[in-house]
Amino acid sequence: MHPKRSGTSVPAEVLEACGLDVGEFYGLLSDLAQSGLVRLSGAYPFEEIALTEEAAPAETIAERCRQETIPLEHVLAADVDLSRFGA
Repeated sequence: MHPKRSGTSVPAEVLEACGLDVGEFYGLLSDLAQSGLVRLSGAYPFEEIALTEEAAPAETIAERCRQETIPLEHVLAADVDLSRFGA
């Protein structure tokens, strides 16, 4: 068993939480890594996924959505005034 570093997730954890199939997940993960929003380390099957500093605004918005019980998809679809989030 390989312990993971604090602040990271492994693909199985994310797959379980997000409901994407494996192909969709790895496609999205590749896009997020190429855009600089996540950092990947380690080799399959022990890859670790961590958010980067560039992802901090998105993380803040997601946390506010949880606190105010606003569905994140409403924010992404611009159904909510983003100034509420300081963005």
